[in-house]
This record gives sequence, structure tokens and C-alpha cells, in this order.
Amino acid sequence: MEKYKKIIFATLTIAMMVVVVWGCNKGFLDKKPIGQYTIETYFTDEAKAFQAVVGVYDVSGWDKTFDRMFWTLGDGASDDSNFGMNRDDGSPPYVDINPITDYANVAEAKFSPAFENMYKGFYEGINRANVAINGIETAPISDQKKARFIAECKALRAIYYFMLVNYYGGVPLFIKPINPGNADDVNIPRATARQVYDQIEKDLTEAIPALPTKQATIDEKMVGRVTKGAAGALLAKVFLFDKKYTEAAAAAQVVMASGEYNLNPGYYANFVQATANG
Repeated sequence: MEKYKKIIFATLTIAMMVVVVWGCNKGFLDKKPIGQYTIETYFTDEAKAFQAVVGVYDVSGWDKTFDRMFWTLGDGASDDSNFGMNRDDGSPPYVDINPITDYANVAEAKFSPAFENMYKGFYEGINRANVAINGIETAPISDQKKARFIAECKALRAIYYFMLVNYYGGVPLFIKPINPGNADDVNIPRATARQVYDQIEKDLTEAIPALPTKQATIDEKMVGRVTKGAAGALLAKVFLFDKKYTEAAAAAQVVMASGEYNLNPGYYANFVQATANG
């Protein structure tokens, strides 16, 4: 019996030594995550590439961007709204979604959650666009799909930067994916408004040729995705804000000449889903 105990003990000791030695092997411990995607492993087919593009669109529907914050800092702060900042009836400048400060008081306005939330929201969209563009560029998908997906991301990135430059002036300009843990990636100088406008105009100009027509999105039952007309109209507006009036007129003329768009008979129709896309 004692003999068997010694054999069992020796066997267990050898087994434990093997585990320890094997565990010290760098290759045994240093494994890539297999339970989650990384930027390097995600873009393996068309479906995943499209999901990344959808993620860039998704930001446009957030409260932080074109939903509540957009309205709050736009019409909500003007005489067009009953919920303006300085109402004549003496009621407090407050909207039930967030406290809205008096924007005439710059010292207080800079602490407004609306300003901070919109800033963060649009940069999330920009980061998603940068990641998607970078991944799609080398994804194993058709050149046609690759061009369209990248064009959509550039157009959306242009929209997000257009909003930022109008609310904040010059802002940090990120056009490549960043590592949030790397200070050199994150802490970059603030770009000038001129540099931001140049990037917006570049993105839209590059995106338009690869985008579909409005009719093409109707045929594929994808109405709402960025089209040549949508990007062209945005480019005209960007040129207008940038005081490039000749370029603005030319860009607008291209959209009108497409024959795909008409003015709605009533202003309210712009806010009805059935007629929201022109």
C-alpha cells in the first residue's frame, strides 16, 4: 500500500511540474482574445463591414447629437421656440431633458451639459467613422461595396465635423483611428476652423462619386442612407457657411439638375417621415 502511495505522489508531482513549466511558456499565456472582436479581426466580410457603417449612422439618432441636444442648442435657444432661454413670461430657462443655461452668460454657458454632450456625441460618430474607414479599406469585400461604405462614412464624418465647427469653431481634427490609452493620440492641438472646413469639403467631394442616387436607395429599400443628392446638398451648405458662394451655387445646381428632388409644397412636410427625404 505504501508503495502505491509513493507512485501516486510521484506521478502528481511530475504532473504539477509539467503544468508549471508549460505555464511559464510565453506562448501558453500570451494569447489573443478569442471571445471578442478586435479592430484587426472584425472586418472579415461584407456583413460585418456594413454593421460598422450602421454604427456610424447610429450616432446621428442619439439624444447627444441630432435628437434632443441639436434642438436644444438650435431652435430651443431662439425665438422660434416657446422654450427659449430668455422667455418674456418670466418662466425659468429650463427644458425637462436638461437644465439649459443662459447663453448670454458665457461663464455659465460653458458648463452646460448640452454643450458637453453634443461635443462628445459627435466625436463618437467621428471615431466610429475613422475605425470603419480604416477597417473597410483592407476588408475582403468587392471594390464597389468598399467604395460605397467608405463614402458613406466620409459623408457622415463630414456632417459631424460640420456641426462641431459651427458650434465650437476650430476643434481637434481626427481622421484616423486612435488609441484612447495613448496620450499622443488623444492630446492633439486644436485645428483651425479653416482646417476643419477643408477636411469637410474634402470628405464630401471624395464621397459623392461613390454614393448611390436616391432612386437606387428606393430600389434596394434602403431609403435614408446617404445619397449623391444628400451629400451634394450638404456640400452646397458647407460652401455657403464657408463663404464660398460660387462653389455653393455650383454644388446646389448639380443637385437640382439630378431631377430627383423638388421643394415640398408645405414647410411641415419636411418633418413628416413620408416626405422627409425630398
